[in-house]
Amino acid sequence: MSDRLKNKCLKLIESDYFDSEWIIQELGVDELRGKSILSALVDDRLIEESKIAGYWSLTVKGSLALRATKRRLFKKSSAKKRLNEFLERVKTVNDEDRFLHNIDLVGLIDYDDEENELSGLNILYALSNKKLSETESERRTNRLISQSKLPIDNDTQYLDLPRRELKAFLKSGKQILKIYHVSADRFPQEKVKVIFKA
Repeated sequence: MSDRLKNKCLKLIESDYFDSEWIIQELGVDELRGKSILSALVDDRLIEESKIAGYWSLTVKGSLALRATKRRLFKKSSAKKRLNEFLERVKTVNDEDRFLHNIDLVGLIDYDDEENELSGLNILYALSNKKLSETESERRTNRLISQSKLPIDNDTQYLDLPRRELKAFLKSGKQILKIYHVSADRFPQEKVKVIFKA
């Protein structure tokens, strides 16, 4: 099922309970096509049978997907450009001594090569510590703190600043990129499209 049709279904459903006849009528399709669409929405875990027999409702994933449909859509060419810029920043992080971490893995979540428009790119990345002495690590942290515009209100933010600074650099204010850090041992390589491996 195309993203366009999926989004249309989600917008029709919103948070209401619905039956198969209603969705078929709203989409203006025949019964066979309607059942195929419902089956695809179930397979994608976007809808589930409700407690009312014969009715369906959005799952949590479906509600999140509905929220995503209200975001701005980007052309695939724009998304690829932003992704290439992101990968250049990944190389910068790994090459420059300004950062305390290396980026080891980068992957795309829920990316469909067939779609021409995207609501954003969901990116997972995994880090490892650069091999630094305690003195060098402290020197770099202090330099980052002096240059950073991020708030430091407590010890946790102080200790986490190198990672927050790195994430801010990777994101660079691009709305199209949604980036999430995950530890390397939890990086779900079988569920994402790996696009960078150090």
